[in-house]
Amino acid sequence: LKRSRQNVLMLANLVSGLVHRELSNNRGLEEWTIQSRCLQSETADVLDTYADHAARWRMTTDAERLAWLVYLRRMRAAGTRVVLLAVPRAPSADGAVPADLKRQGALLREELLAQEGFIGWDPGAMAESLYCDQVHVNRRGRAFYSAWLAKQLAALLGARPGV
Repeated sequence: LKRSRQNVLMLANLVSGLVHRELSNNRGLEEWTIQSRCLQSETADVLDTYADHAARWRMTTDAERLAWLVYLRRMRAAGTRVVLLAVPRAPSADGAVPADLKRQGALLREELLAQEGFIGWDPGAMAESLYCDQVHVNRRGRAFYSAWLAKQLAALLGARPGV
């Protein structure tokens, strides 16, 4: 189970590199363990900092994506089903991301699904109360996303939920 979690985290970091250059650096470790830390992330200053950060994001180039795609294609050729997971951000943070970047990201995702034959999963919008900050979920958010993901995996693998 631990190895599977590490592989999923590695793939999540890998696939995030397809969309924009910055990779996750927390490696699945929760930084916000108490509610007061989460509340600190909801201040106007923190949201402004997030908006400033998001304004510097850019799409990867075709050349930058190629190494990721070669790896994912090899995995698929070896029998691995490649799933592009949507990882939503908090509604309060979504407006901070430049509209053009969101549009380009959505187009790239659709292109990868169509051209590469990857599977695409999206839990849809998640309530603000499920987040600790702009992108990290709290305990309830983890429970929500994990239950949704487990159901998706069970359907993909042809198993019953809870097995």
